[in-house]
Amino acid sequence: MSYDLAFWKTTRKMDVPNHRIYEILSDGGHVDGLCEIPCKDIIRDMQQAFADWHVHENIYEKSDGQYFEVTCTVQFFRVDCYGVIAEELNRIIDVLAKYGCPVYDASLDVRFDEWSQ
Repeated sequence: MSYDLAFWKTTRKMDVPNHRIYEILSDGGHVDGLCEIPCKDIIRDMQQAFADWHVHENIYEKSDGQYFEVTCTVQFFRVDCYGVIAEELNRIIDVLAKYGCPVYDASLDVRFDEWSQ
């Protein structure tokens, strides 16, 4: 089963709905009011957190068939997961939380941050 996790950083409640922010960022767009995120630092921390996984470019794979692909832009970090168990999803979420980037679950249209209603 595939599942994607999306992350971006803001310091205030946005006027644009989360699902629209997600769509714009997924299409490579820019959203005024979002913070820049340090892709290189996040990738470094992801590689450390998943040191027991095989990493090739932006794809992380575990021997038991779990894998995910990461995409990072100036404002957006997205992880497309395939067969990844909840414990591993939480590791991803923990890495991004260190950078002030709460997870957005597109399937539920919920962003888990202090600005959500």
